[in-house]
Amino acid sequence: MTLPDRIPTRTLWEYLQEQPPEPALLDGLLWPGAVTLLVAVSSAGKTTLTHRMAACLASGQPFLGIHPPRSLRVLSIDLESPRAAKEQLLEAIPPVDGWDTTNIGITGTAAREVLDASEGDAVIIVDNLQLTRPVNDEQDNAAAMSQIEWFKVRAQAKNAAILLTFNAGKEDEEHPKGERHIHLARGASARVDTADVVLNLVEKGPDNQFTLYVVKSRFGNRGEFVVYKWAGLYDYHVVRHHRPGAGTREWAKAQLQTLALAGPFKRAQAIAAIPNVSARTIDTGLKELVEAGTLSTPIYGTYKSTL
Repeated sequence: MTLPDRIPTRTLWEYLQEQPPEPALLDGLLWPGAVTLLVAVSSAGKTTLTHRMAACLASGQPFLGIHPPRSLRVLSIDLESPRAAKEQLLEAIPPVDGWDTTNIGITGTAAREVLDASEGDAVIIVDNLQLTRPVNDEQDNAAAMSQIEWFKVRAQAKNAAILLTFNAGKEDEEHPKGERHIHLARGASARVDTADVVLNLVEKGPDNQFTLYVVKSRFGNRGEFVVYKWAGLYDYHVVRHHRPGAGTREWAKAQLQTLALAGPFKRAQAIAAIPNVSARTIDTGLKELVEAGTLSTPIYGTYKSTL
C-alpha cells in the first residue's frame, strides 16, 4: 500500500486551503479518512445494524434518518457471524450494487490483506476489531493504540471511513441504567482515545428500543444520539434524534451540501429545508462553504455545488 507523502508543518495551512476537508459520508458517524469505533455488549445488534447501514449507504438511502451525500461504495468484512446467520441476514437485507459482501467469512489475516488491497471503497465496515487485528492483552494501552493506528493509517491513505465494531466491558456503575455512558469499550482506554469517533449502542427500556450515542468525536458532535426501535425482523424506525448545540453549525453545513447536490437553491429554500436551525447559522454555513469552494454563486442569491 502506498502511503501519502508527508506534509511539512510549515505548509499545512496552505495545504488545507487548497484541499478543504470533505463532508461527512454519514453525518456525525462516518467521515473520510477517519476511524469510527462502534461499541456494544454482545448480541446488542451491532452486526444487523452495520449490515443495514451498508445497504443504505450503497443505495444512497438514509440510515437512521441521516442521508449520505450520494451512493457510496461499501466493503463489509464480517469475521464474527456463523455462516447460517450471515445467510439469514443477507437474505433479509440483500446486497445492492456497490456493496461488496464477497469477503464475508474470511480469516483475520485474509481480512487485513483484503483491506489493504481495497481501492475506491468510501466506507469499510470491519466486524470485529479483535478478530481482524488481535492483540494478546486487551488491557495493554500501547497495543490498543497500535491496533487502532493500523486502521487510521489505512483510512487516511485510502480516504475512506472505517467502522470497527468492538465489545463493551462491564456496566459503568457510576451511571444509572439507561444513560449514555453505561457501556464503554472493554480493555485499555487508548483504544477509545485513538479512534476519531466512538459510538455506544445501548438497549434502552423493555420495549425493544436502542440508543446510538456519540460519546467521542473529533468533529464537534459529542453528545448526539439517535433512539430507534426494531420493527419486524431486520427493519427499524427512528424514535428520536438529538443533536448537541456545539455541532449545529457543522451539521447545518453538511445539510447544505446535501441540498446542493440536488440542484441550485436559494437562501430561503435552505432555511425551509433545514428545520430547527437559525437563519444566522444557515448564513454562516453558506459563507464558509463558498469561501471553501464547496459551493459557488453563479447567480447572486443562488447557491450551487462545485462537487
